[in-house]
Amino acid sequence: MPPGSVRTDQTQMYFNKGRYPPTAAFDNCALCMIRPHVIKDGGTGHVFVTLMEAGLEVSAIEMLQLQRAEAMELMEVYKGVLPYYSDLIDGMSVGPAIAVEVRGPPGVVEKLREVCGPHDVDMAKYLRPASLRARLGKDNANNGVHATDLDEDGEREVSYVFDTLMNKS
Repeated sequence: MPPGSVRTDQTQMYFNKGRYPPTAAFDNCALCMIRPHVIKDGGTGHVFVTLMEAGLEVSAIEMLQLQRAEAMELMEVYKGVLPYYSDLIDGMSVGPAIAVEVRGPPGVVEKLREVCGPHDVDMAKYLRPASLRARLGKDNANNGVHATDLDEDGEREVSYVFDTLMNKS
């Protein structure tokens, strides 16, 4: 939660880690991060339906507000690679995002990338018009969802969000 935010007693019961322990498995997984603009525009349900229809397992979910430094750490591999990196970070930290641990058979990262479509929204609309980025992306910095790019990054990204960030005091 952002500094200064307060949960009410009613919402606190839903975020009680003792009552509802985290379900992240941290193996054979990938991270799908639903960007804030998708949540604001009401597209969250479409993301979950699409993931499940593709045969992927949603094994953990967490809504969080990434601070700018946290978004920079998560997206560090794109620094110096994407010309719109700063806009990407702004889009990830402007409001609540939803982190999803996605699991499946071997090749889960590639399957998630297929469901999400190309990073470039215009390319996604042309090559994979049914993909999440084609349907939910506004531009390349706000392309709907972040998806783990490489098999070796899946566990690291999921661990960063569901372990490191969720266990901050």
